[in-house]
Amino acid sequence: MIFCLTLFKFTNLYIEWFAFVGFITGYLAYRRYGFLWPITAVLLITFCNNHFASYGAKYYRSNVELYHFFNPIQFLLLSIFFYKNFKDKLFRKTVLYMTSAGLAFAVINSLFIQKIHSDPMNFMIVETLILIIYATLLFIERIDLPARVNIFTDPVFITTVAILCFNLFIFLFFLLTNYFWKHKIDQSTNLFWINYFSNFLYYPLLFIAGLFSLKKNNYSAEN
Repeated sequence: MIFCLTLFKFTNLYIEWFAFVGFITGYLAYRRYGFLWPITAVLLITFCNNHFASYGAKYYRSNVELYHFFNPIQFLLLSIFFYKNFKDKLFRKTVLYMTSAGLAFAVINSLFIQKIHSDPMNFMIVETLILIIYATLLFIERIDLPARVNIFTDPVFITTVAILCFNLFIFLFFLLTNYFWKHKIDQSTNLFWINYFSNFLYYPLLFIAGLFSLKKNNYSAEN
């Protein structure tokens, strides 16, 4: 139990640190180049949300209310990222329609289904599924770039891989949690390792994308 609490605190600090340095890196790299600014904004609101969530859990014994606001804003920003980076017009239209439907569902869910004092789990699942679709489509589009483009140093490709991996792990976490809950199997401690691993992978990849973006922008400025 003590180990789990320590790991939870470490994970929170880990997320905050990478979110903060990722935001700083992103700001330096993206302030003149708009193609990844939504990711910079996501890192900033993640940093703020983590602080407020810790405060709420400590002093009010509840922080679920925050996620009724954080997740829709995060979803909107990530959707903007995909919309800005898709080349295919059909994919762009798909983002517009699916994002509008997702945000409408978020409002309905928070007002009528899973109200403000409960976890907005329904929307979290919908958000995860939609982001997996977006990330898969952009992943396919980026690997189809000309051979002269090194996708492994491409900030958009790295960010797409980060979002895809993170949401695949989170969706697996949701599925297993639901399965174990239905069958009354207590595996909560083991399940949270999936959650921890997804965070340990996600934020460093976003930070690396920021570094490559900064390098590319500096190179562009010099030439």
